[in-house]
Amino acid sequence: MAPEIRLRLYEELNDYLPPERKKREVAYPLEAKTSIGQILESLNVPASEVEFVLVNGSSVDLSYFLSAGDRVSIYPVFESFDVTPLLRLRVEPLRQIRFIVDMGLPRLAFYLRLLGFDAFAGDPARLEEGGGRILLTRNVTLSNSGLSRIFVIRGETPRMQLKEVLCRFDLLHSAHFSWLQSKLARLLAR
Repeated sequence: MAPEIRLRLYEELNDYLPPERKKREVAYPLEAKTSIGQILESLNVPASEVEFVLVNGSSVDLSYFLSAGDRVSIYPVFESFDVTPLLRLRVEPLRQIRFIVDMGLPRLAFYLRLLGFDAFAGDPARLEEGGGRILLTRNVTLSNSGLSRIFVIRGETPRMQLKEVLCRFDLLHSAHFSWLQSKLARLLAR
């Protein structure tokens, strides 16, 4: 029997897996001297979308080499965390999400600004760390650019892109125009 590890990806990282591997722990064949980074690369999971990795319950970095029998849990960046069933201590979240929107997505930038979010269109090739902003792009190759806060948009139309961003970052209730929230909810329900 070939050596293997037990692997589980959480939440939106499951988007990179085939249906039979989503939201469950699976056996993953282990090649000699395989690192966490190599596992992510083989699964086409951008490292920029990973917040932390646990191996046998201990936090490790992407250069960690795995051994047969290891249990690996890979977690996404925690930009959104649905706490609606919990008691909220603050009316507004402490974080203020700010976006840089790839110049190829001008309608998305417009819609985000219309809803009151800090979003501007910029050229990702000229950005360094983006000043704490999250880069929204459809360019998958940018996920390996060294920027740590990138979200690759999968939606084809501006409406689907907006829905994807609002859902991914749990922003529906953060829209500054309350009169638009009901219209927005109907728009996203389509």
